[in-house]
Order: sequence, then C-alpha cells, then structure tokens
Amino acid sequence: MKKFWAFFRGEWQNNLEYRVDQCIYMLTYTISPLVALGIWLVISGANPNLALSKPELIAYFFFITLVDILIASWASYFIAIRIEEGGMTEFLVKPYSVAEYFFINNLSQKALRLIILVPVFAILGSFLLKGMVFTPISVLLFIISILIAYEISFYISIILGLSNFWFHDIDFLRNHFDLGYRLLSGAVVPVIFLPLWLQQINGVLPFRYMLSFPVEIITNKLSPDQLFLGFCAQIFWGILLYLGYKFMYIQGIKIYQGYGN
Repeated sequence: MKKFWAFFRGEWQNNLEYRVDQCIYMLTYTISPLVALGIWLVISGANPNLALSKPELIAYFFFITLVDILIASWASYFIAIRIEEGGMTEFLVKPYSVAEYFFINNLSQKALRLIILVPVFAILGSFLLKGMVFTPISVLLFIISILIAYEISFYISIILGLSNFWFHDIDFLRNHFDLGYRLLSGAVVPVIFLPLWLQQINGVLPFRYMLSFPVEIITNKLSPDQLFLGFCAQIFWGILLYLGYKFMYIQGIKIYQGYGN
C-alpha cells in the first residue's frame, strides 16, 4: 500500500499540472452523446412509438455520458509507444507491473475528474432527471456494474497496447475497436434500437457490458433474470480479459527487445 499511495500521489501531482487538459478531455466525451441525443430526440418527435420516450432518451444519454467518462482507459497508445521506444524495460526492473502502473495513473486522473464531475452531473441531474426514482439497490448495482465495466475497458486497452509486441503498429486495431465500441456499446445507438439479430450477436460481445448495461440498470430497464445474466457476462469478460493480459504480457516479454531507452 505504501508503494501504491506514493505512486498515486506522484501521479496526482502530475495531473494537477494539466487541469485544463482534464476539462477538455471530459468535454470531448460529451460531444458524441449530445449529438446522438439530438438526433434521437428529432426521431422521437416524428415517431411517438419509439421504444424510448423523450424523457427516457434524455436520462439514457445523461448516464451514457457519465459512464463513458468513468470507464475510459487510454493505456493502449502509451503501451504501444513504450514497446516501440524501449520503455517497457521499466516494468522489468521496477516494483510494479504494466497493469499496476497504468491502473494507478488512470485512477489518479479519474479521482481528479470526479471532483469536477460530481457537482456538474448533480446539478444537471436535478434538471434532467425529474420524476425518476432510484432505489438503493439499483444505485448499488449500478456502481458495481461500472467497476466491472471499467475492468473490462481497462484490460481491453492493455491488451490492445500489448499487441504492439507483434504488430508494431496497432492504430488499425485501436480504430476498429473504437468503431465497434461506438456502434455496439450503446454510445450512439441505444442497444434496444438495434436489429434483433444484431442484439443477439452483441449479447456475446463485451461492448454492451462496458457501457449500456450499467445504464440499463440505473434506468430500470432490466428484469431480474436479465440482471443476473448481464452480471455473469460482465464477470466472464472481466476474468477472460485479465487472463488474456497475463498471457500476452508473458509471451510478449519473451520477444521484447529493449532498444532505445
């Protein structure tokens, strides 16, 4: 824990030097949901039989924005750069792994962002979520699902970065993953609006469980059976991706050449 807190304090101080950048990053996460919300509100006005009403659409994209910021992980780019430039050697000689390093780095940034997020979303929620009732159990399950969703997002990012051991240019992987994430996670199109066949395929992919599933919990769109199956899927992907990270790191280090640094 001493190692953890010492590293956390160092990363916290580093992030404080870029407070404006943190605000800009958070604003960028709001652009896509706001544009999508505007489009769906227009569609809702023309089609009153849409699966989600206007208040439900507003609540949906409100929580989509919040969850998207909370689960964001950006390790893949920096891991790929370290592999190219020889920086992975650091994790072979220092008392923390690549996952621990980026987890603490990510956690320190999220802690700083929460200081801004909590009051902003509390104020917005008081205006946008009028009439919605949140039970303690739904809030608890929402928080748990976000934590697991973050683990899924984090290890996918790590795995994408470690892919650079073999591909030496992972931009195509990152771009294709981001495209799949935006289309299938519910970030732009609510999962309930997808064709039934695509919903069935999406049910075995990790995208929905990274973003839409927590939002479906807090907006009371799931039955008890759907909740159970959703958490089972989240846990499955969390374990599988962790094991995938461990395997790729061990295999990647065997072929790693620490030139540069």
